[in-house]
Amino acid sequence: MPPGHGRGTRRRLAALVALAVLATSAPALAQAPDSAPTPVPTPVAPDPVPVPVPVPVPDQGPSDPPSSAPTPAPPADPEPEPLCQLMPPAPPPPDRRLATGVGLAGIYTGLSVWAYFAWYYKAPELEGFLFGGDGYFGENTYAGGADKLGHAWATYALARSTSRLMRWGGMRPVTAAALTSGLSLAFFTFVEVKDGYYYQFSPGDQLANTLGAGLSALLELSPTVGRLLDFRVQYYASDEYLGLVGGGDVDVAEDYSGQRYLLAVHTGDAIDLARGRSAEWTRWLRLVDVAVGFETRKYKPDPIDPDAVRRQHLFLGLSFNAQGALDLALGHRGGGVRQFGRKFGHGLFEAMNLPFTSVAVGGVSRSPDD
Repeated sequence: MPPGHGRGTRRRLAALVALAVLATSAPALAQAPDSAPTPVPTPVAPDPVPVPVPVPVPDQGPSDPPSSAPTPAPPADPEPEPLCQLMPPAPPPPDRRLATGVGLAGIYTGLSVWAYFAWYYKAPELEGFLFGGDGYFGENTYAGGADKLGHAWATYALARSTSRLMRWGGMRPVTAAALTSGLSLAFFTFVEVKDGYYYQFSPGDQLANTLGAGLSALLELSPTVGRLLDFRVQYYASDEYLGLVGGGDVDVAEDYSGQRYLLAVHTGDAIDLARGRSAEWTRWLRLVDVAVGFETRKYKPDPIDPDAVRRQHLFLGLSFNAQGALDLALGHRGGGVRQFGRKFGHGLFEAMNLPFTSVAVGGVSRSPDD
């Protein structure tokens, strides 16, 4: 054997013997008291797989790209409840139909009774119907023409007063004006026809009746015209009529010597309408009206003095407006007796002028006796 071959063989055998000794001594080393046990690794569970959670998408700002999904509309505000459901219904207006019917019937009944005693009670009836004429405004006509204005005023005043009554009872203005103007005209037409059997039927009187009814309807239906104009009579009993009253004469309507007829224009209202607005200073102008007036003297009743001079007078003048005075004194506020008095006074002074409250500024006069 070669000289180095034996030493290599011996080294291999020694290594094998050492490995065998280590193998047999390993269990004993594991049981030694001062040796620490080798820890056994604990099996670790694998981490759970994360589950994707949906993340809310924030609102898109002005710079965000538009989203393909539609944006839900915000909830609408609840509609407010109608006012009619919040407030109790207004009570119905009072039923005044019976009162207005009784009032209207009472007015016409009283007027009919007065007309009978004033015009027909002692008058002899003619043999037939007489159709004639007593003129218009001639110097020698009956009452100097004042009776024509008397017919127009009476028809007008009756229609306007009863129209207010019907409107108070709930009737519409157009219906009330048409009804009362028609009734007033029918009443005085009947009177004129009856005159044909006692005196004579006068076309001039009937024309005046028609104009009075038409004027009433115009002033009732046109607020502007009604605010501007009044047709009034100013009366103070004449000496001639006072001498007849003692004998039972009740025909005050034919006391033409005590009457003055006025077509009055409310100056304060006229200025307000022209300017389109009211002013404080025009309130005081409502106390004075500009008026066109007409009167006759010593025509009817027959004058006491046989040498009396009959005269007609047409003039332009000024008149005190009692309606304006009521407005200044009572105003438009308040209720009850205060406003009733104001409204009643307005209705009365639309047709009546207080005695001695008008003055002629300029005019013309004539007389058949000069």
